[in-house]
Amino acid sequence: MVLDEALGFDAVEVMKKLAEKGVGTRPFFCPMHQQPVLIKMGVASKEAYAISESIYKRGFYIPSGMNLNVQQINEAAEKLTSIVN
Repeated sequence: MVLDEALGFDAVEVMKKLAEKGVGTRPFFCPMHQQPVLIKMGVASKEAYAISESIYKRGFYIPSGMNLNVQQINEAAEKLTSIVN
């Protein structure tokens, strides 16, 4: 999920609030040019990539998978909606 910039929230804020409501999340992986291992190896670009950096700040993973039922999906969606509205 990537939050719209107009909402004024970042992913960390929303993930924390979802955790308080019992919904697990995971952050997006950081952009390749910011990956610590690539920086340490000296192969990461020093350039800025505004789009990937913005998506990283506003994006996170929400519960998904074949084992979720409709009720679980709806509950997660309702809790997310209550936070961002």
